[in-house]
Amino acid sequence: MKLSWENAVSTTLRQLHKNLKRTTSTMDTTRQDLQLAEGWENNYHEAVLLQSNLYSYKKGDTQISVDDWKDGTTKTLAIEPRIPVEEQLKKRFKAAKKLQKSIPHFERRLKMLQSKALIVEEEIGLLEKISCEEEWEQIKHRFPSLSPQSKPGQKKIPAPKLPYKKYQAKDGTEIWVGRTARDNETLSLKLARGNDWWLHTADVPGSHIVIRSEAPAQETLYDAMQLALQHSRLAKAGEGEVILTQAKFVSRGPGGHRPGTVSVSKHKKCRVVADPAQLERLKKSILLP
Repeated sequence: MKLSWENAVSTTLRQLHKNLKRTTSTMDTTRQDLQLAEGWENNYHEAVLLQSNLYSYKKGDTQISVDDWKDGTTKTLAIEPRIPVEEQLKKRFKAAKKLQKSIPHFERRLKMLQSKALIVEEEIGLLEKISCEEEWEQIKHRFPSLSPQSKPGQKKIPAPKLPYKKYQAKDGTEIWVGRTARDNETLSLKLARGNDWWLHTADVPGSHIVIRSEAPAQETLYDAMQLALQHSRLAKAGEGEVILTQAKFVSRGPGGHRPGTVSVSKHKKCRVVADPAQLERLKKSILLP
């Protein structure tokens, strides 16, 4: 028989998988819409062909054959005999332009959905690693689906955030930044993969930084070092030392440790000076505030 905390984890996992399935389905539909929109040039070209061959159209025709100068073939375009052909021509041009303008919308929507799906996948991964009630108690507040349903008129409680902020390096590599001391521990010991790179300011409190790559580019390392400096007590000083290692060399601190305190068995240090321009670019790259 499952314990109550195990039931809670199972219930939350089922809901997350349901959310992921729904989001994935919406992504597929959005991809189809984007593909349709990206074909706007073909629609526009057909309108041009119709416009160039209006002289051969006879009232009551349901179709018109046109020579396509692009590929040398003959195309047959459907005509609605009850609607003036000039009006149909305008609609064709208007529809093609509307498809063209919709491309950025579908691209933004697809990117948002991909980010949402990734967050849900990470939440699922976090829950699947839970092995005891203590671990569940530490993170259950992040899953509002277990909270009692609000009554009409009650103020909705905002959905909790994941234990990290998410930035993006120039090459697309994600850099995760812990939010709180307890979040730092979750990020470093439960979410980071063994070969992911891990950073922290040397001998100074600050956020744990995880680069989601086992072989990050040098520029990505520089970005992560800037974030480590910015999210620490060295931010005002504008310079300091940062520890670099891989997550597999990071372990839980000794008995009775404070939340967020870890031990690092192997590392190197680098001197970092704040770069305002680089930090501004990173702020604009944020995927998950």
